[in-house]
Amino acid sequence: MSIKTNILNSELEFRDYLIENINYINKIIVFEDILDHVIFFYCFMENNTIIATKELELNNFSYYTKVYKYLAKKYLFHDINNEQAKTLRLIKIY
Repeated sequence: MSIKTNILNSELEFRDYLIENINYINKIIVFEDILDHVIFFYCFMENNTIIATKELELNNFSYYTKVYKYLAKKYLFHDINNEQAKTLRLIKIY
């Protein structure tokens, strides 16, 4: 069982990919590297594929938290938010 990784160009492309493939996603992780002012986005798919991208922190991390919490609610994911560590995990509810 090999793992395939796809790197996308932007958070918007990442988000569009998520919405298009939402039925095949197990977990989404978004976190901020505070020192480098970069936000990382990872999506773990059922077929052992990882989709990833990063964005310079042009928007505050809380902006992405709101966007991805909305997606979690809409598509029935459980969100685990650690605001202090600037990490958001969305896990599929079965």
